[in-house]
Amino acid sequence: MVENTTLKVFEVAERDMLALFTEELSIKPEKESILMRLKPVNQDQQQSFKVTYGAYLEDSDFAKVGRIIGKPDVVLDQRIGGGSTGLDQVWLYNSRKEGKAVVSVSKTTEGNYVLGLYNQFDSYIDWWVNRYGGDCETTVANYMPPKIRFEAFLFLLHSIDMFRRITFENMLAYRFSEDLTLTYTDFAKKMSEAIGSHDIRWLLPAFLALTPGALEEDIKLEAKHASLLMDLNFLENAGQRDDGDVIMTFGEAGRVTGVEFYRTWLLGSGLEIKVAGNDGFETKGRFFIAPTALCNHFVRIEKETDGQLYANHQAYTKEQLIYQLKAQVGTVFESDNQEVEKFCSHCNNQVPVDALFCNKCGNKLN
Repeated sequence: MVENTTLKVFEVAERDMLALFTEELSIKPEKESILMRLKPVNQDQQQSFKVTYGAYLEDSDFAKVGRIIGKPDVVLDQRIGGGSTGLDQVWLYNSRKEGKAVVSVSKTTEGNYVLGLYNQFDSYIDWWVNRYGGDCETTVANYMPPKIRFEAFLFLLHSIDMFRRITFENMLAYRFSEDLTLTYTDFAKKMSEAIGSHDIRWLLPAFLALTPGALEEDIKLEAKHASLLMDLNFLENAGQRDDGDVIMTFGEAGRVTGVEFYRTWLLGSGLEIKVAGNDGFETKGRFFIAPTALCNHFVRIEKETDGQLYANHQAYTKEQLIYQLKAQVGTVFESDNQEVEKFCSHCNNQVPVDALFCNKCGNKLN
């Protein structure tokens, strides 16, 4: 168990996770709980919980973790990976009955669950951005428009990937050229392949695979969405081949942004936040973050009243990214109507917030 002022960490074997909370702590998991994803394990395969997890079972914070992940009101699904980073997933839970505390749940390569208890959502964001965010104090010129149709944004991401791809191909072939060229047919063919590949080493499939729900959208790619690349100077018309295929080269925006991602993009992260309501959980926001050495690319997925989907892109410094995540996501975790409740660590009985002793078993409360 690791502990500091804002974080307390517990590690539980996957085979023990469900029974430890549901049987030892009498947690009854509800919808969206990580415990609902787990299957019961044969009793003979389970270790003696009292021996292995004795300290956890006597820790009031561990019981608090169980209550939060068992009956969450707010759930954040975060996927991390892309570039040169493998895929990882973190779930963040909050229960209004437990105040501002949040619990992160992830898995180690050995298959164990790591449960992190943070005193508030802001503490998690501070940790995450300091570990994964781009450490930039100023941002460079932002060539990506702030808000465009979702389909147009996919074309833009693919143009960046094509710059990277052609650069890699030229290196492998010992070719040097300041003017990288491609045909429209090849651009379209590679885009179709990229969308179906789920290969998160590339920006476009990483965006779709990491952003929860993105692949479930009704995506209709049309030529008019690609024309934006010319308008924004990501691509330029460079003539025609003998067969009539259009030859394109990269404009200033395409070159500058392409070099940025080719040289310094290492990972991305997609987030989806859901809140419990009368009719189940409702999605309150979806985001994608792509840190580079020059800025933190922050994308919010927005659906207008007409049903059209848009990508709202901004380029942020490290401090700006922290502020925006706390403002756009953190406020959901820190609702003003949160009600704090207190439970006995010995018998799990609910007690008054100001109680010093349990009114059921007499245990001294923390």
